[in-house]
Amino acid sequence: MRLAKFFLLAITLLMLNACSEQPQSVDKLAKKHAPAEHLLFQRAYPDLTVGLRAMDDALDAVKLHAEGQSRSADLPWTVQGPHNIGGRLNTVALHPNNSEEIWVGASAGGVFRSMDNGDSWEALTDDFGQLPIGCIVFDPLHPDTVYVGTGDPQISGLPHIGDGLYRTVDGGENWVHIGLTAQRIIPKVVIHPDDPNTIYAATMGLPFERDFNRGLYRSTDFGVSWEQILNISDESGVIDFVMHKTNPDTLFAAVWPRIRNHQESLISGNEARIHRSTDGGDTWEELANGLPETEVCRIGFTQSGENPDRMWAVVISTDYAVEGIYRTDNAGDTWGNVVSAPEQLFGALGGFGWYFAKIRVNPTNDLEMCLLGVDMWVTYDGGQNWELGTPPWWMYEVHADKHDLLYLNNNEVLLATDGGLYRSTDHFENWTDVDNIPNTQFYRIALNPHNPGYFTGGAQDNGTTTGNIDGIEDWSRDYGGDGFQAIYDPIDDEIVYYETQNGGLAVRIGGFTSGFTGGIGEDDRTNWDSPIIMSAHDNQRMYTGTFRVYRHNSAPFGSWNVISGDLTDGVIFGDNFHNISTVGESRVDEEVIYAGTSDGNVWRSLNSGDDWANITDGLPERYVTNIKTSPEDGLTVYVTHSGYKDNDQTAHIHKSTDAGDTWQDITGDMPEHPVNHIEVWNDSIHFVATDAGVYFTANAGVNWERVGNNMPIIPVFDIEIDTVNHLLVAGTFARSIQTFPVDSLVILPEIGTPIGVQEQAQNRAIQIFPSPVEDFLNFSRTIDGRVDVFNIAGQRVISREMKSTQGMAVNELNPGQYVIVIEIDGQKSVQRFMKL
Repeated sequence: MRLAKFFLLAITLLMLNACSEQPQSVDKLAKKHAPAEHLLFQRAYPDLTVGLRAMDDALDAVKLHAEGQSRSADLPWTVQGPHNIGGRLNTVALHPNNSEEIWVGASAGGVFRSMDNGDSWEALTDDFGQLPIGCIVFDPLHPDTVYVGTGDPQISGLPHIGDGLYRTVDGGENWVHIGLTAQRIIPKVVIHPDDPNTIYAATMGLPFERDFNRGLYRSTDFGVSWEQILNISDESGVIDFVMHKTNPDTLFAAVWPRIRNHQESLISGNEARIHRSTDGGDTWEELANGLPETEVCRIGFTQSGENPDRMWAVVISTDYAVEGIYRTDNAGDTWGNVVSAPEQLFGALGGFGWYFAKIRVNPTNDLEMCLLGVDMWVTYDGGQNWELGTPPWWMYEVHADKHDLLYLNNNEVLLATDGGLYRSTDHFENWTDVDNIPNTQFYRIALNPHNPGYFTGGAQDNGTTTGNIDGIEDWSRDYGGDGFQAIYDPIDDEIVYYETQNGGLAVRIGGFTSGFTGGIGEDDRTNWDSPIIMSAHDNQRMYTGTFRVYRHNSAPFGSWNVISGDLTDGVIFGDNFHNISTVGESRVDEEVIYAGTSDGNVWRSLNSGDDWANITDGLPERYVTNIKTSPEDGLTVYVTHSGYKDNDQTAHIHKSTDAGDTWQDITGDMPEHPVNHIEVWNDSIHFVATDAGVYFTANAGVNWERVGNNMPIIPVFDIEIDTVNHLLVAGTFARSIQTFPVDSLVILPEIGTPIGVQEQAQNRAIQIFPSPVEDFLNFSRTIDGRVDVFNIAGQRVISREMKSTQGMAVNELNPGQYVIVIEIDGQKSVQRFMKL
């Protein structure tokens, strides 16, 4: 164990002992924290928090880097889907004057708008610096003015942090950033009904550390400047906020203590209270008079449409269940619990009520309220009796985990869930999925060699699914749980392996599915995104990892066998933080195996797992995300890492040409950002998936280009190369699966020319000379057509339309080998030349 880890442990213990609030048990919240726990730890290790200044700088660098990239990478990505599977939506809003215009905000993928009542959708915010959306608010006097607060108010963890408040004054065509960057999560914005220059914004701050940026803010100059008008402490923000409907100087703010990093989860406390102001926010009082005065958790509001002095507050208990639903009929002076039989709502929030705390009332009937949770619960008598308002979540008719509900009229509602947007037009009797938005969050993707052109992905909260753009509305649900790596047997088309969270494995043989974990220790520490690979040398040999490496020699039958000891540092911070995060196998030598761990170790075996050597020296102390080997050289291996630290320029991509004895940084000029996956085409051409999109290099990591001109700055966790259809396939964690024409980037070695340029299509009547050439390349005859020049790595460096031309200048090209493609009337001439 390295000195840094001892030092980190000592600091951690001191910090925990110094905390005035006792941290909540991480295990107690494991169900909904697990995905975010994994992502946060992956990006922060070995630091306690994420360096947001480094993250902001990196995002700026991504934008600048993309602006200067070559034409070869400046082509669009194609969204393959799915539309029908969906992803998490936090909020839904309706245009005040147009019932056909619906806006939704995704937890990671931005704002989408439908102008035809949900039949079609368009993305509006792809130019934002951060795409997690907390709220969407129309100015009631000027409905073309819309505010969008960024950041995920459910606060499960990274990467759902925002960068402030945005505004459009032309209905979403153009946007301006109007501040509150440091406040990070904006769950609610309210516009003064008589003065649109006065804006209130509730903020939760940066949940990973304590600061005084959180609280309630007010602007009286249309967002030019902001004043913090309510702050309780450095660990509590404002999670919900309402304004009295007829007296806009009366304000209510729900305060929530929330700290979340990979060492602490503060989620309730004595600061969880309702505060009221009667002078527009200048002064505040904490309300009691019937409200809980003990430690509680998150609080959410709803207002009456019949009585302006009436409102409700749902209060979550320290057990993360419904503590009570409190009503005031006198603008907050006194409160009473309307839930007469709490046992009816026992379990309604699934044991993680901090993720919801949302209640909505029918604007024409105060007796009808909807409590949002794993399912939606409805009362028709003001809270005395409750019943399900949606089919049970496990029927998948309405997706689990409800986050927002909007009444359109007495019978029609829109419901935002973790699986998209749903509509009921008959008072909750029937529901339809109305969003065809590709915002599914994919952890891992796979290609089916028996069915090329279809893409399979494992998605958060949405299992494993398969499809493509031709059936974008009809992707299949292949397997349940949180989906991760799927593997298709390359020989037997009836064998498919599926993975779920924490290393759950299954195999489907024909129409029968069974568990595939035999031999793996039931108490082994596992990664949320546990690694599993199939050997490139034998389809019956597979590898996986817990805190040790397992090999299967007779898949799909038989059992797994342990081939290593504990490759982590042992349990320092907890079981979740010390496991194997990636395994790799040499594509040249089947006896060479690699493993990387979540606590920063890289190991190698040269004899099929009989002996292991730690080869971490020379690598950063970071979470190891991926290990891949060269297809050409048995000693060349690549390692990627994820993590941030303020002012730390740690490289994220390393290469070794001696099987890990020594390492070199090949990050080159790529902007600093977490790197999640690497695909090695050859020893010069590599592709990487990062938290800011996909990059490729054609010169072994000296220079990198961001791939594509239309993928927003979103996390991509996995990439594959479809050699049949010549596509680079990206599994994004915000905008579904996307593909890019890889032949626009590289010349594949086995073809030698750009994909699609075949020898039989060449026009051999055109010759080029001289070669080698210094300044000007001549053609043997006058041409009218297109000329493209590629460097030896496959980058398109010249692309021109020629008219009555007998040559072209090449003096600006760097010395080296090039391929020229001359196309006239559909006929192509492909030749090589040397530039001196």
